[in-house]
Amino acid sequence: MADWREPDVIRVAPVPLYNTFEEVFAFSQFFENALDKQQHIAIAGAGLVGSLLSIYLARRGHQVSVFERRPDMRKQTVDAGRSINLALSNRGLRALDDIGLTAEIKKAAIPMHGRMMHDRYGKLTFQPYGKEGQFINSISRSNLNMVLMDKAESLGVEFSFEQRISSVNLKRPRLTSRIKNQASSK
Repeated sequence: MADWREPDVIRVAPVPLYNTFEEVFAFSQFFENALDKQQHIAIAGAGLVGSLLSIYLARRGHQVSVFERRPDMRKQTVDAGRSINLALSNRGLRALDDIGLTAEIKKAAIPMHGRMMHDRYGKLTFQPYGKEGQFINSISRSNLNMVLMDKAESLGVEFSFEQRISSVNLKRPRLTSRIKNQASSK
């Protein structure tokens, strides 16, 4: 078991309550206002929220380490876990625009102007996703995740894969993870 500490380390793990891009942006604003000096911040989970949050924090000058229990999805095929595609609205696009990824993501997005509803008698009804000309975007969740991880790494974020967080002590600070049947403390 390795022991690693720095005097000014803040460990944040996990961030399950931040499920939308707007919540991540608000959380990153909290860090901008609450921390008056650069910190080393750990994030549990390299999914959409963890990767986006790591970008915001790295852009604000913090050293960021992301711990993910799964293998690196960019290097091998992994279980999709959630739905294959994600509906990305204007709120999500605003967050991606803030980090400079809107144009890249829109290239791969498929516009969805509405959905078709089937009643029990077989009658079809179209329900638009807004006013005429408005739409939401369908994007591969895994592709979006990989683009976010690449952007985060380009900003210096360090990703550690196949590491399950087993405990967090914010007072010390210390984060313990399990690496393929091994324990590691940081």
